[in-house]
Amino acid sequence: PESRDAVLGEVSRFLRDEHGVEVAGALGFENAYALAMRRQQAEETGIRRIGDLTAYARRLVIGGDYEFFGRPEWIAIRDTYALAFESQRTMDASLMYQAVAGGQVDVISAFSTDGRIAAFDLVVLEDERGAIPPYDALILAGPRLVRERPDVLAALRQITGTIDADRMRRMNLAVDQDGASPTA
Repeated sequence: PESRDAVLGEVSRFLRDEHGVEVAGALGFENAYALAMRRQQAEETGIRRIGDLTAYARRLVIGGDYEFFGRPEWIAIRDTYALAFESQRTMDASLMYQAVAGGQVDVISAFSTDGRIAAFDLVVLEDERGAIPPYDALILAGPRLVRERPDVLAALRQITGTIDADRMRRMNLAVDQDGASPTA
């Protein structure tokens, strides 16, 4: 698997060369698929990484959103880690987090910056083999901005790396659970 930096470099070159779009930088978080489970269950079993699931998967139920089990990310995870779960349950994405928190499933296909990870005290399992490709949030600038306002591009570059996944989860939770406006 390619590193995040290599993917960012390739995407940056493609956008610049093919579309004149400049990547000002990565914000510091990605919103990728991830596998998550209840913190208590993870601690009891010692599962911290996806590879740790291999010894337990045949006794566990995984839940995924309607698209997940047909996506390349799932195929890469399954094949990279040789995972075979007791069963797979497809469910509405809005119900997955409650289902894992309530014990109806043991593992879910979470979205890495979803605020419900914190709200339900879930653990995101480390993808130590890099099966899931990076999905970094990028700041993009169009050709006109790059050409006419290099000062704006320079200002945008200053916020590169300022929002990590935990901060983004907290902000998403503030909107989803607490009713904060996305603008705030």
